[in-house]
Amino acid sequence: HLDASLRRQLPDLTSELLKNMQQRLERGALNGWHATPEFAADFFEWLPQHQTHLAGKSDVRLVRAALRQLPRQVLRASPEIWERLLFALVCGNWEILVCARGELHQQADLRHAFSERLTRMSGAMAFGTSPAFSAQAAAITSFRCAALGFDGHSLRELLRSLLGTFSRNASTSDRSETVASDAAAVAQLCWACAELRAHNRRVLELVAQFSA
Repeated sequence: HLDASLRRQLPDLTSELLKNMQQRLERGALNGWHATPEFAADFFEWLPQHQTHLAGKSDVRLVRAALRQLPRQVLRASPEIWERLLFALVCGNWEILVCARGELHQQADLRHAFSERLTRMSGAMAFGTSPAFSAQAAAITSFRCAALGFDGHSLRELLRSLLGTFSRNASTSDRSETVASDAAAVAQLCWACAELRAHNRRVLELVAQFSA
């Protein structure tokens, strides 16, 4: 157990740590230093657990400083770290989500990184060599990218491809089993299409297949 005096100091220690982290990230952006993709995933997973809400300007500055490191991190992350990072940005804290949506709208480099990442996923899906690039995984990724406000051509093309994949799956001889296993992914896929207002007719056709 922590000493009582140390427990009283913890809020100040946490505040000082966050301030130092913010300064390092801001200086790094000026000097060409970039944190690792693993750091980004760890940071955005950790932050909501230690702050109920981003109450102060310094907290918002810290989040924005971290978000401005994302373009290179997104491109360099492994599939597992990429999915962790997306989940943390979308599902960890609504204020982080709002900040992330704003940065994605403003940062051309970040939009390019997302586009490149989704293009890679589309290409890897064609070979089907890893569960990280399965149709189900791609549907979840599409949902999270759409929730972040990304609406680039690469996402629209991935959505189009996924609609075809899940439609073919629903037409197989093992239809009942396929529908059950794909239902959650299809729901997220349809939400992403609705968010982008894309492929409306094909979405309706897929929903009809799964409802029949």
